Amino acid sequence: MSSFSEPFFLLLGPESGQKEEYIEGIRRSLRKTHGETPEEHRIYPYKIDVKELVALLLNHSLFSRHRLVIVYEAQAISRKGDIETLIGYLSDPSDSSTLLLVSDEHHLDRRIEKAATKKRIKIFWELFENQKRSWVRSFFTSAGFSISEEAIELVLELVENDTADLRRECEKITVYFDSARAITETEVEELLFHSKNENVFSLFARIAEADLPSAIETLHAIVLAGPVEPGQILGGLIWQIRRLLSFRRLKNAHYSDDEIARQIGIRGKKNLRIYRNGSSNYTEEDLERMFLRATEYDGLFRETRTDIDRKILELFLYEIIVTRGRRPFFRIECRPA
Repeated sequence: MSSFSEPFFLLLGPESGQKEEYIEGIRRSLRKTHGETPEEHRIYPYKIDVKELVALLLNHSLFSRHRLVIVYEAQAISRKGDIETLIGYLSDPSDSSTLLLVSDEHHLDRRIEKAATKKRIKIFWELFENQKRSWVRSFFTSAGFSISEEAIELVLELVENDTADLRRECEKITVYFDSARAITETEVEELLFHSKNENVFSLFARIAEADLPSAIETLHAIVLAGPVEPGQILGGLIWQIRRLLSFRRLKNAHYSDDEIARQIGIRGKKNLRIYRNGSSNYTEEDLERMFLRATEYDGLFRETRTDIDRKILELFLYEIIVTRGRRPFFRIECRPA
């Protein structure tokens, strides 16, 4: 890892959580070195001319001994004149400023990278699934909580992005729940989705009722309520369809509803009624096909980004509610991870 004492860094790659932790490490290092918090500027290239950026870096601050300048979306610095101006600064940087060029891309212009040299370039790669699992477990352990493996799995299904998103959602859980008891799937379910009027769980209730118009109306309400990733919706539905499949199999094995609820962790009469409805409306074979189709759509959304996510989700709802996965509109072939 590069020393925090360098005058500038290129911080690249899609893993924004670890990137922000690295930036915080630089802040701490500067506070320790200069005995005070540095004056900080957060800049986007389209809001400031590169010549103005360089002037800011070269001029001594009137308010602190050191200045920290963070340029986000640095890949937007692409014009020849701007690159030459920036390279001129990188060849003789100010000792009273630290410059961070931040981008979600893996590379900036090769001339900028050449001027920076490898020791000042750090790439933050997206974590593998097993690394995310370890990250979640470590987060709760460090906060004094214990968490079940099933709860970790549900967190990862519902929060598909990087550690910045994982940290935000995990912090919600630590704020609202007592560390004296282990965090289970139920706690994750209650907090991450049940805080909204319409959510993945109310959408699943409409699916369990085999009510396509109501399911589409609920989907629209979720989308209109604020930004939501299709993968979050699919992740929550996959978890619930899988649990409904377990419910149906146990029903076929002649277990009572109360016994099934205890075995698979269904709490409350309302939730039990939802699973009873689903078990009545779908056969075991239906649910197996629905689960498979849900995982295929999930893979599609994880591999692609499209402007018609809502329309594709509507097709998905039609496929699983009306055709029970028997007649897919199109074949989904996702590359192996």
